[in-house]
Amino acid sequence: MTVQDAISRYPWLHEILHELPDDALSQIIVRNYRPNETLIADCYNNPYTFIILKGVCCTYQISEAGNQFVLRKATCGDVVGLSIYPGSCEFDSVIRTKTDLCAVLLPKALVQLWFGKYPAFSSIVSQRVIARLHDLVNLLSVCNNSPSYLAIMAYMEYNYRFYARSSPESYTGPIEILESRQNIADFLGVDTRSVYRLLKKLTEEGLISVSNRRLYIDKQQCEHLHQVRYCESL
Repeated sequence: MTVQDAISRYPWLHEILHELPDDALSQIIVRNYRPNETLIADCYNNPYTFIILKGVCCTYQISEAGNQFVLRKATCGDVVGLSIYPGSCEFDSVIRTKTDLCAVLLPKALVQLWFGKYPAFSSIVSQRVIARLHDLVNLLSVCNNSPSYLAIMAYMEYNYRFYARSSPESYTGPIEILESRQNIADFLGVDTRSVYRLLKKLTEEGLISVSNRRLYIDKQQCEHLHQVRYCESL
């Protein structure tokens, strides 16, 4: 797929890139990745900014105890690896694909030149980065300040909306939540036994579905999760 094909297929990508001239577009490439491929191995020397067209990638870091954990993730429409100031992204993390993934790759040196020169491009890219990080910070705040039962409902609602972004807007069927029980426990700051107990309760109340140990939520369940969480928090 060429960048012109991608712009035709994804209207929101046209919104991001429409201001760039043809000679700038000619330096942008589209690349496909398989699960567990590395997008960024060294954030300081990373040569690209990525715009995710489909699929999911995760930023992994190592804790002081030596355990690897997911710091954050990105999906369709998100911008990853943005660095508009030289030497401003030196941190110890790796970004790898979680699923099959397709991304637009913008050379970092050119992105640095384009910022400010093309106001619409600069604004939209910044907005998408800020929105992704804001949603994560908001989720962390809600989960840290809620009882475990409300926290896991907020976590499931967030993840449904996150993974649903890779599906057509008209799709209302079940969306798989790809996080493991350990992932959920790490995020919520509880043990895995508590996660199993909470998931069982959500399943019994029809707020999520489990099949072959995999977690699923459909649109109706997500709306119900939101309503129940709102009523319980009053």
